[in-house]
Amino acid sequence: MSRPPLGLEQHPAPSIDQDIIGMLSVAYQQEAELRPDAEYLHRHSPTSARHGPRLSAGMRRMGLGWMVEVALDQGLTQEALSLAVSLLDRYMSAAQTFPVAKFQLVCTACLLIAAKHEEEVHPAVSELTGLSDGSFSEADLRCAELAVLQTLSYRVNCPTLYTFLLLLNRALGLNPRSSALACYLTELSMLEYGMLAFAPSHVACSAVALANLYFNEPLPMSAMLATMPYTPASLLPGMQALLHLHQAAHGAPAGTEAAVVRDKFRAYEWQGAGTVHPFQSLPGSLTAGPWALMGAGPPGKS
Repeated sequence: MSRPPLGLEQHPAPSIDQDIIGMLSVAYQQEAELRPDAEYLHRHSPTSARHGPRLSAGMRRMGLGWMVEVALDQGLTQEALSLAVSLLDRYMSAAQTFPVAKFQLVCTACLLIAAKHEEEVHPAVSELTGLSDGSFSEADLRCAELAVLQTLSYRVNCPTLYTFLLLLNRALGLNPRSSALACYLTELSMLEYGMLAFAPSHVACSAVALANLYFNEPLPMSAMLATMPYTPASLLPGMQALLHLHQAAHGAPAGTEAAVVRDKFRAYEWQGAGTVHPFQSLPGSLTAGPWALMGAGPPGKS
């Protein structure tokens, strides 16, 4: 008899809090309404040089790397950082025009809004302005904060990558190592514009599945299907994308955005997740017949 894929084996389902299932259901519904446009950079690209430099995926990565460093410097929580990135992408999706020179300012405004929403004590406007090396003033930051809020119709709260990770962690009872590694993988994904092609819930579910593969601690299939709106096979593209990011980050030169995230997660408080050596490839069993034994369709079908 064929054996189910490593990390996704059949086991008795743990008792899952129905309140958490309900919260996940609401988050999946809200996500569909508030998800950013995965093509927004194309809309902001100028048609000729006279419009000035265009915002690129590389510029976005630099901006988000700076947000990670600021969040570390200011002691912001993962909830605040994840919300700030979500606000940034939602704002960029909704904005009709956008001057590239204002990108760091908008990144900072999103951090400020998220910190006010998530933290008991948030950084002062003067502190955040000081970190910009004079790129903008306190008045500029307050104006940008208002612009973001107005563009988003003051709807700040939304399900983020970290929202789904927290709920999945509670529902599935992940061990601390798997939970930390999943968080590391999702933070790497935030840097990459191309990962917006996946819904935040898809990235979070893929990260949870991949993290458990590393520690050979299988998730009960019945629990996965009860908490995730995806079949195991439909998570394969997300898992593969996260593995590629993990591989790139593992050997990233110091000072790069991926290295900043990797080094952050090497800390003891993150169970040394940044030191975990990536797979060379996904285990072959994940792309073979056993997926079909669990009711999964072909890869890419949800």
